[in-house]
Amino acid sequence: DILPGGPSKAEILMSHWWGNNFLHLVRACCELAAGKTELFPHMYTEKEKAVRFWLCIFGVNQHVSICGTEWNPCDCGTPKIPPTDPEFQMDKFPLIMGNMTGHGLAMDLHLTTLTRVW
Repeated sequence: DILPGGPSKAEILMSHWWGNNFLHLVRACCELAAGKTELFPHMYTEKEKAVRFWLCIFGVNQHVSICGTEWNPCDCGTPKIPPTDPEFQMDKFPLIMGNMTGHGLAMDLHLTTLTRVW
């Protein structure tokens, strides 16, 4: 297991823009969970560290669904999964959202996140 105590259910879906710095995403999660942005575990209570986030970058392979499309050109050669395939993952967001108790939004410095459509 990667996490102490094994897998656990996420509570908050954290939306973000792919072009944002990953560290900004981590700090946004810290801010939402505890009201602070320090990255040192000893600065957080056990309750604050127990908040679980669902991040699409770890839960859904969006690349095989949207890479190479009109709005996301890419010539990587990765086989694409169409929406009619049972392995398609982009249709899972309503299911995921139905299991969350909260939703956060990680902003970037130029607010590009707000120009994205989910």
